[in-house]
Parts: sequence; structure tokens; C-alpha cells
Amino acid sequence: MKKKSWISRKKLAAISLIYLLLFASSFIFIILKNIPTFSIGFAKVEKHNTFDIVTLKSHDITNQMLKDNPKEILFENQVVLYPGSGYITEIIPVLTGTSAKNILHHGVLTHIFHGRDLTCPNYHKLLFASGEEMTPFYAPEGYGYPIKPLSGTFALVTHFTNDPGVDLTKIHFEFKIKVSKEKLKPIEPIRLDINNDCNYESAFIVPANTTKTFKNRRGLIMPFTGRLLLIGAHVHKYSKGLELYQNTTKILEIDPITDSKNEIISIIPRYPQNIILKNGDNLDIKSAYSNTEDKPVEGMGIFFAYLEKE
Repeated sequence: MKKKSWISRKKLAAISLIYLLLFASSFIFIILKNIPTFSIGFAKVEKHNTFDIVTLKSHDITNQMLKDNPKEILFENQVVLYPGSGYITEIIPVLTGTSAKNILHHGVLTHIFHGRDLTCPNYHKLLFASGEEMTPFYAPEGYGYPIKPLSGTFALVTHFTNDPGVDLTKIHFEFKIKVSKEKLKPIEPIRLDINNDCNYESAFIVPANTTKTFKNRRGLIMPFTGRLLLIGAHVHKYSKGLELYQNTTKILEIDPITDSKNEIISIIPRYPQNIILKNGDNLDIKSAYSNTEDKPVEGMGIFFAYLEKE
């Protein structure tokens, strides 16, 4: 009788656990479904001998979305899983379905459940971002951003401008990511933002007919010592570039390439030599804008870098 009683208790415990897991899963699913544009899915993976090509693709845009959002389409909380590991050595932004680059306002890639953003701890770790200039990421030879087994969970944010002259239902934005299987030296990303209120908003207003330098209100105190390997930036029309300061001394300047209308054509990443950021250093950025229009315009000033920890 005791043996039967023990089996019965084990069965009851197992059944109770199953019901508990089902209840918890349903509860979590209901919560996630109530988050705007939340989705979760697997990345497309092309496997090669020594690397994977991982494609993270934005959602489809429907005619109903365009009707409901006449100015812009914003996809947030799009979680994409990559069930592999290795080192990210390339991230290539790709916009398909149109040659009008200004359709893409920005695409943002974050690595979630893998540390927090150093500037804004309420953010997940920002891994890479691109605006209409479509700047690619190439890690220096021998280096890569590590993806450990079962840690390839990314969040993709895509912001489109709703141009009535373009059929957005045929447009997609992608990040094509090369993940090397070779053993590489790890790199760590950092980010600074002119608008660093940590409210998921990077834009600020540049007044009409104004030349002004914008500075972030609080800098980043370096939590480790590292050597700069790669730097980049994102700015908007009428920006004169972005400057990086280390303990009030300017150490770098990034200048955008513009056309005759001051539109950003490209911002070429740079590979600095022998610049060490030390634990406790105060980093700041500045971006000068010269708005020649009779109306305010939207500015941005974002600096990102990848370092080798020392």
C-alpha cells in the first residue's frame, strides 16, 4: 500500500507541475500579446563550414497599417532567436523593395538577456544600429562579438517613413549577420547619445535658422579599460559631425559625407589606433548643427564604438 501511495503522490505532483507550467505559459503569453507589435521567431540561417549567415527581417507592412499610420510605421519588440554560437564579424543593413533610402528612418539591433546598455541600464545591450546612410559593420580582423550557446536572442526595432509615393507593402529591412565559428578575440560595444534621457527617444529639435552645438547632458563613466578598435556615428541632415571627448579633451571627430542638399550620404566607420579608454574616464559627445530652413528639424547624435577589454 505504501508503494502505491508513493506512486500516486508522484503522479499528482507531476500533473500539478504540468498544470502550473501551462498556467504560467498562458499568463506570460497573454502579457506578451498585449505588448504592441510583439512577436517572437527564429532567424533565417545559411550554414557554411566556418561561419553562418544570419538574417533578421522586419515584419510585413500591410495596407491597413499604412491606413492607420499615415506618417510612419514603427515595429518594436520583435524578438528573433538564433540557435547558434560564434563571433559576429559583420552586420550588413539591407533595404529591399525600393531604392529610396530615406524610407528607412532607422533599424536597431539589441542583444537581450546579455548585459545592459552602459549609458542607460534600462536598455538591453545595443549591438548595432543604422539610419538611411546604411552604414555596415565589419569587425577588425581577428576580432568578433561573442555569441555563446543559447544566448542568441535579439530584439529588432524598425522605423519606416510612410512615403505615399512608395509602396511600403513591398519593402523589408534586414540585418545580415556573419557569425564566425573560429575562435576570435572578443569585442565589447559602448554607446553615447546626445539625447540620453533613457526614454527610448534619441531625437532632439534643432530650431529654425540656427547654428548650435548639442552636448549630452551626462557622459559615460567607463566601467572598464579598453582599446578602441572601431567607431561610428549616426547624425541627421544639417549636422556638421560628431566629436568624442575623453575627460574634456577631444580625441576623435567623425564627419558625415553629404550631398548638395545636406542630406547624409554615408558615415564611414573608423578604425582608430592606440586610443585607450581607461576605467573611470568620463566620455562625452558633441554634435554641431546648422539648420538653414525656416522650420525646426529633427536632429540626432549617436556615437558607438567597439573595444578590446584590457
